[in-house]
Amino acid sequence: DAQAVLLESYARPPTEACRTCAKSMGYENLYRCKECFFSLPECAGCIKQGHIRNPFHIIERWSTSDKCWLRSSLCEVGMIVYLGHGGQRCPATQLEPRRTVICTDEGFQDARIGYCNCIRYEDGANEKRAYQLLRGGFFPVSWENPSTACTRRMVDKIHLLTLETQMSMQDFCRYLSRI
Repeated sequence: DAQAVLLESYARPPTEACRTCAKSMGYENLYRCKECFFSLPECAGCIKQGHIRNPFHIIERWSTSDKCWLRSSLCEVGMIVYLGHGGQRCPATQLEPRRTVICTDEGFQDARIGYCNCIRYEDGANEKRAYQLLRGGFFPVSWENPSTACTRRMVDKIHLLTLETQMSMQDFCRYLSRI
């Protein structure tokens, strides 16, 4: 019946193996995406590789002790969002990726952002991180050393909500922190 089918999505994965690479990982090391259609349990490497272009999808990790799927993030499995170079690491940078909070449709998410170090101005200075975030599709919350940014889609939603519903930013942020 319908209830049984619905409950299957909350059940333990049928096997300890990653459904993409077939390696036996143990249940604790299996992840699934809540946003991809027909998402199957995968190891950290496979789920990370499959989300290069969707680094803010919400993923879950199977918890053997809790016997349920728990919210996780692609940042937790080592995903790094590189700015510049088509999403690849900048060959000129020696900097570690920077922890950044990203405001998305699904709430606030931790991310590791790898900045480009080879975009330079005539005076030899590197391009500001805020400008690199803008080029990458994010809107930085501050212009000097931003540690928080919104996706452009989120900025458009915030604008529409404030115009149509008169919702305050404080109420909207409270909503985002709960989802």
